[in-house]
Amino acid sequence: MSAFGLSEAEWVALGAIGTTGTFAVALFLLAVQIWDRRGEAYERRMAQARLIAVAMGPKERPAKAGELGRTGIDLFNGSNEPIYQVIVGVVFIQGAGPTTLAGMLQARRDHNEIQPVMTLSILPPGRYRTWIPGGRAFWRGGQARR
Repeated sequence: MSAFGLSEAEWVALGAIGTTGTFAVALFLLAVQIWDRRGEAYERRMAQARLIAVAMGPKERPAKAGELGRTGIDLFNGSNEPIYQVIVGVVFIQGAGPTTLAGMLQARRDHNEIQPVMTLSILPPGRYRTWIPGGRAFWRGGQARR
């Protein structure tokens, strides 16, 4: 018999239980830390996304009959970082029209119509304008034909 009336085999068993418990606690704390870091990374990404805004700009009529006008899209990047590989397009926010850019592209492709999309390689901080094909009559007419 050793201290506290436990045999050597019992002390070894208690040591094994303690080691296993410590290992389980360490794994749990590691999982909590990983989860917390993923949350922080998500918040950093969303913090920049919250500083981005878009507004419809001016609409220009075509110079000649039979041509399409164009619509200005004002892009606002309020963050300190540039945004890369930007895709700008117009979708409908109410009614029966496509509410996603993928849906709008598919609908226009199905009717063999011009795609109202513009791509930008980089959007630096500040306010910028890009142009996409079509004006107010284009958007109403394209939707009314369906």
